[in-house]
This record gives sequence, structure tokens and C-alpha cells, in this order.
Amino acid sequence: MLTKPDTQLAEMLALHKVWVTSAGKAGKQLWLEDANLSSLDLSNTDLTEAFLPGANLNGTNLHRADLFGANLASASLVQADLGEALLNKSNFDGAVLSKASLRRARIIRASFIDADLREADLTKSNFSGANLEGAILSGAQLEKVTLTGARLFRVVLKGAIGLDSVSAEWLDIGEKGKSVILTGDEIEEWLVGAKKEKRYLAPNAVEENAYVHPQNLC
Repeated sequence: MLTKPDTQLAEMLALHKVWVTSAGKAGKQLWLEDANLSSLDLSNTDLTEAFLPGANLNGTNLHRADLFGANLASASLVQADLGEALLNKSNFDGAVLSKASLRRARIIRASFIDADLREADLTKSNFSGANLEGAILSGAQLEKVTLTGARLFRVVLKGAIGLDSVSAEWLDIGEKGKSVILTGDEIEEWLVGAKKEKRYLAPNAVEENAYVHPQNLC
């Protein structure tokens, strides 16, 4: 059952809103590292640049919340509702979002390095320019997701649903500093292989299970 923020948290959220609207000249930035915010109703809340690493947001309603530039590294958002939320430039590195809903969320240039998105619903979300290195998306719903410019080095897509409807002008499947750009039919071929957990290893590949497109083995 969802609950409303208590008086203390409500006051902190109000001060944070003032901090955002005043460009940091008044109010106070929300700083709740490792806080328990589970099962709260934070829908439509302005959490721009909030500092929430390690926070427990399991089952929390963040529908249409503004999390632009927020830090949720290593946070737990199991079954959280982030549908239609603004997550541009946010940090979800190492976060757990299994079975979370991110339907129609805007996730441009966000970072999800080593994040757990197993069975998450990402339908029609926009991950353009996002960093998904090492992220686990096994069984995730990816119908009509936009991935243009996303970085997918070491990403796990085994069993992901809807990959044939993904939209992307180009992808980067290379490691940091060593881009491997895919376009056109290369993207579809790579996604099909990734869904089956098929690996293409370069002859001199050092990192186990690193993806290398067949074209780059020639």
C-alpha cells in the first residue's frame, strides 16, 4: 500500500523544490543517501538533481516524477513505477530496477552501468545516448524503445522482449575509448545475437563475454 511522505520528508521536498527553482540560491538540495523511501507516493514530484544513492525505493510511485540529473547509484527500485518520468542525465549505476516500470520514460544520456533491469517494462522509453554498459535486461520489455547512440558494451539482453521493434540510428557496442559503431542491418543482426546470448569474440579479446560484431572479425 502506498503512503504519502511524512511531515519531515514533505518539508525536505518543499525545500528541494525551492532549491531547484532558485538555481541553488535558496532552499536545500534533497540529500537522502541510503534512505528508506519504499512504497511512497512520489508521483509528479520534482526530484531534479536529488542525491539518493543507495536509497530504498522499492514499490515507490515515481510516475511522471522529474529526476533530471538525480543520483540513484546503487539504489533499489524493485517494482517501482517510473512511467513517463524524466530521467535525463540521471545516474542509476549499479541500481536494481527489476520488474520496475519505465514505460514512456525519458532517459536520454542517463547512466545505467551494471544496473539490474531484469523483467523491467521499458516500453516506448527513450534511452538515446544512455550508457547501459554491463546492464542486465534479461526478460525486459523493450517494445518500441529508442536506443539511438546508446552504449551497450557487455549488456545482457537474453530473453528480452520486443527487440525487433527497437528504434536506433546507431549503437555503440565497444568498450570505453574503443567505440564499435553499428548502423542499419548491423543493429538488427547484433540484437538478434544478443537476445540469444550469442557472443562474438575478437581473437585478441581479453574481457570474457565481450561482444564483437562478426564484421569486425574480418
